[in-house]
Amino acid sequence: MFKLLTAFTFLIVLSIVWCSQWKRPPVCCDPCSKKYWDCKTKCETDDPENMACEPNCLLALDKCAKAHCNNKLCPRPRGKYWEIDE
Repeated sequence: MFKLLTAFTFLIVLSIVWCSQWKRPPVCCDPCSKKYWDCKTKCETDDPENMACEPNCLLALDKCAKAHCNNKLCPRPRGKYWEIDE
């Protein structure tokens, strides 16, 4: 019985974590996400071999998020979600 309860609890926690990954970030992250995608697109077109490009864009995202979202970090954008109507 203990193993069944443990397995059930694990599955519940796993499903909550999995679902929370897909929630939309706060609105204050939108300008920072746009800047991140502009940076990433520019890096991929200008210098695709540059390995420091992605970390630099992520660092800029963190700095922007701290400035716009009261020192809270924004998650790394998965896609250009601001173009999708909700």
